[in-house]
Amino acid sequence: MQLPFFGVRTLVAVAFVAVGGYVVVRSFESSILAVRLLRTGRVPVRELMEETGRQMTLVGTVEAVSDHDPLVGPFSGRPAVVVGYEVREERTSHDANTNTTRRRWETIDEGWAGVPFVLADDTASVRVDPADAQFTLGVDESTRVAGGRRPPERIRSFVETNDRIDSEETGFDVGPIRLSTGRDRKYVEYRLEVDDEVTVLGTPRPARGEVGRVNAVVDGGSPFVVVDTDPWSAAVRLLGGSLLPLLFGGLFAVVGLLLLFGGRFFAFFP
Repeated sequence: MQLPFFGVRTLVAVAFVAVGGYVVVRSFESSILAVRLLRTGRVPVRELMEETGRQMTLVGTVEAVSDHDPLVGPFSGRPAVVVGYEVREERTSHDANTNTTRRRWETIDEGWAGVPFVLADDTASVRVDPADAQFTLGVDESTRVAGGRRPPERIRSFVETNDRIDSEETGFDVGPIRLSTGRDRKYVEYRLEVDDEVTVLGTPRPARGEVGRVNAVVDGGSPFVVVDTDPWSAAVRLLGGSLLPLLFGGLFAVVGLLLLFGGRFFAFFP
């Protein structure tokens, strides 16, 4: 006798619930972060002279610090205090039922880094150390490179020194014709630069400051987030990016639950 647990229907149902649940949880995280950005009180930097130790939202402009060199964008070469990147590769899949080919972009490598900077508003300035922060930045530039083609020099150097991804500059010659075998890619870069607008959601703590800066530093919090725009715009970005995955994830989870508990409607599964 075959146990139901090992049936195809159950295996498919578990897969749907797992994938849908994961997508829903990740989408909820973005939505909750958007709400936190809007609900946490915005505080002028000068108030940190009197109070720290609680979650606050600070909004101002990025200034450089003298004791840290800026980072360099891996694809642009531009200096920044926060840099993020993604390498996305085009993948295709064929649906035999509809005889159609679907294309999607899959992230095959990514990374983030930040160095200390100063957040300054009209009242004062405070040091921010984003080493443990979550970053929410808009795309600064995206370079698409066709499979088999030679990428720009900075991207080519990045690929050559990155053991997590292979070169897309592949192909073979058929007589005088070069046939490409690599997949198309997008090299996406995010940057937070000096003079950019910045919002920091975190918990300031007392620390020795320099002339013109409050005696505090923002280097943690629950959550601790660095955003390259004002709180409202960041919340709209987070909510907009989470609604569609939330709907699809919920649909996957519901289908999985129906497969598990609505057997009479899915009698065609073995």
